[in-house]
Amino acid sequence: MGLLLILAYVCFAFWLAAMRPERALLAMVFLIPWGGLYTDFGLWVNAYQIMMLALLLCTFARSLQPGWTGVPMAAGRLLAALLFWALLTSLLQVARVPDVALNTTGLRGPTARAIIQMAMYTFSMSPMLLVVLWARSTDMIAAMARTYVLSALVLAVIGWMQLVVWVGTGTNPMPIGFFNNWAGGHVVLSEGVVQFGKINVFRMNSFAGEPRTLGGAMVYAMLIIQAVGAISKAVSRRKLIALWFFLALSTLATLSTSALLIWALGSIVQFPLARLFGVRLRISGARIALMIGAVILPFALTAAAIEASGFPIFDLLAQRTIERIDASGAVEDFDLAIISYFQAHPLDSIAGVGLGNAHLYAQRYIDPEFQWYALGGVFTAKTQYLRLISEIGFIGLGLFLLWYLVLLIDGAVAIRRIPALAPVVPMAAMTIVIFFASAQFIGEFYHMAGMLAALCAVANRTRTSPPHLAALAGTPAR
Repeated sequence: MGLLLILAYVCFAFWLAAMRPERALLAMVFLIPWGGLYTDFGLWVNAYQIMMLALLLCTFARSLQPGWTGVPMAAGRLLAALLFWALLTSLLQVARVPDVALNTTGLRGPTARAIIQMAMYTFSMSPMLLVVLWARSTDMIAAMARTYVLSALVLAVIGWMQLVVWVGTGTNPMPIGFFNNWAGGHVVLSEGVVQFGKINVFRMNSFAGEPRTLGGAMVYAMLIIQAVGAISKAVSRRKLIALWFFLALSTLATLSTSALLIWALGSIVQFPLARLFGVRLRISGARIALMIGAVILPFALTAAAIEASGFPIFDLLAQRTIERIDASGAVEDFDLAIISYFQAHPLDSIAGVGLGNAHLYAQRYIDPEFQWYALGGVFTAKTQYLRLISEIGFIGLGLFLLWYLVLLIDGAVAIRRIPALAPVVPMAAMTIVIFFASAQFIGEFYHMAGMLAALCAVANRTRTSPPHLAALAGTPAR
């Protein structure tokens, strides 16, 4: 039954991509945070990747037809240089990957994985091309941001339904990996539960996968709402505040420390970066501080009321945050091993060790505390900045930063012609910061980069089109 459902979804994805590519693009955006919709039959595939593959293949087929016209991509040459470097340095290292005893074989073996990771790296970048090709109007670019917020809201509603059933019956209707298990894939079911003394605190995960993945998706939607509320006049502020508070409460229900840190980091850098790139804010810095205080006060009062009722909410929050920062700081298990390897072999950090190969080199540097589950496993760095350094080196990181900086500058210039899309620039500036600080926002990052490039393309068409043709500038080629 699970296999039939997956096949039906694949057919639907290709039909939608062939008949309504713009809708398929929005479906991709909607599915980015739905990481729980995956299957693992030796190769891990999720619903988002299937929709992306369908749109990519259908777009390629369309490009072969007479009359097809492409779209120039902002900072495209720098992106091509980055991709070339990543593939070249990884290809040169395939023959010399170390022979390490792993708990996996087949497609996850050293050589096969190294080759697959090169294809996956290219595949993960493809949303940029798809967004530029199919988001050819200001309305479509704005619809992408709205669609992601809608997706986070739907996940939150489902998450609250999960908690109601779980608390009411004592049975979790959506344990982590439940969809893969139902589809017949390889999985060990688990649950998001925090034990505090004799109290079990349930953590919602919905269809996002893990609680921290759900929390990350919701805070990213909150950061989008913040950018729109601080810059745009097109959406009612009351509506935005209501949506923001609902997502904030839902994020707290995930008890995700990383989500709270991501929100704090994104909020700190969002508006200064907006001003740095010339974006005007509707509200002053003092008013932003006042609004932040107005946001914190209700949560503080709610926490105090819960504490007074007998539930030790402050002790629980301390356990999930401050007490988790031990002698290693906030650096996690796999990151510690990778950093230790490069401390012992600093020259390898210049060009990296190849896409997907870091675990082969860092195995012997895994801390004894984590060896019981990490030794012999396949892993990558849990922060993107470290993953980039470990896989494509400081050279690759430099190319990456140069490409995105040029793209941001081009986007900042483009909004002078399309001020209605000004919130895209602070969104994009904030996205790279939280992208570097975590391992979660790969799909969000490359879609946001695509939105920046699409913004530049729309602005260029607006500048070069005659007045009577300007309204047609957003019509995609068929």
